[in-house]
Amino acid sequence: MDAHYKNDHIYVGDDEITSRRHDLPPQRKRSNFKEVSNTTSTQNSESTAIIKMNGKLRIVFSVTVVFFIVSLAVFGVLAYWISKLNIQNIEQKDQQSKNFKLIKELKNETRVSDGNLINMMNEQKDQQSTKLKLIKELKNETKVSDGNLVNMMNEQKDQQSTKLKLINELKNETRVSDGNLINMMNDLIKKLPCRYPEICYVGISTGLVKLSQLSASSVHEDCPLHQAILNSGRAWCAAKYAINPWIQVDYLVARTITAILTQGRADLAQWVKSFQISYGNTTSEMQYYQELGKVKVFVGNSDESTIVENDLSPSIHARFVRIHPVSYHNHRSMRIEMRDC
Repeated sequence: MDAHYKNDHIYVGDDEITSRRHDLPPQRKRSNFKEVSNTTSTQNSESTAIIKMNGKLRIVFSVTVVFFIVSLAVFGVLAYWISKLNIQNIEQKDQQSKNFKLIKELKNETRVSDGNLINMMNEQKDQQSTKLKLIKELKNETKVSDGNLVNMMNEQKDQQSTKLKLINELKNETRVSDGNLINMMNDLIKKLPCRYPEICYVGISTGLVKLSQLSASSVHEDCPLHQAILNSGRAWCAAKYAINPWIQVDYLVARTITAILTQGRADLAQWVKSFQISYGNTTSEMQYYQELGKVKVFVGNSDESTIVENDLSPSIHARFVRIHPVSYHNHRSMRIEMRDC
């Protein structure tokens, strides 16, 4: 009878002989083993690929973190230097602002423009020539001859020579200290005659002092500053209700002042009867002129036209000189001048 397979069973005729489920042919077993090996190999390859991928991701993540940290550090350094530069720029701007403020204050004190401030410094170089011009004008006004003019100049030189001679004699006889000698010298200068005091004027009425060098705490609208010079047609007048008014001269450089001259208002019966003086090399360090430890009150005018001269003994040496009216007739109005010999 023929044997045959059916559903993994062996039949001989209609009888089941055995099952081939557990008795597979050798070829079938080898095929199943290969399938299992291939499956295991594939799984190992996938695991290796996953491990490699994870390693690469870790490297990328680490590089990203390091880059982020370095970027933060660079950004911090840049921010620090930018802030430092900004602070320096602010400090420079503050310094420039201070410089502009100082220039503005200087302009306000002298009341001049930038160009005039430079011109004023240049004009100081021309003071000597201006004095010579004044002498020439004095010659024309008084109609003196050339010989008399020479004699006038010689008299001035003789006065200086006499001063020095007297000083030397005084020093030898009294053996005084240098400080006392200076004070005594100033006293001698006051006692020596001056036939032409206009030559000793320090500029207000002679043009050496410009209008820009005059200033006042207040100015009445009827009496501008340029009227403050001797023998002008009016005078300087303080504002009507001004408190502690003053008029000031800025000589730009320190000058020796030996006398103050005052005059009342020309067109009205107004004058200053008494006044005080303050002086200094800066407007923030002004000091009042004193005598015997007290602020001196100088006797002023008693009419509108007479020039009254007050000697300063000792003299003062300063850039700024102020006159402070104390008592007055009708209004605080005055014309002023100063001299140095």
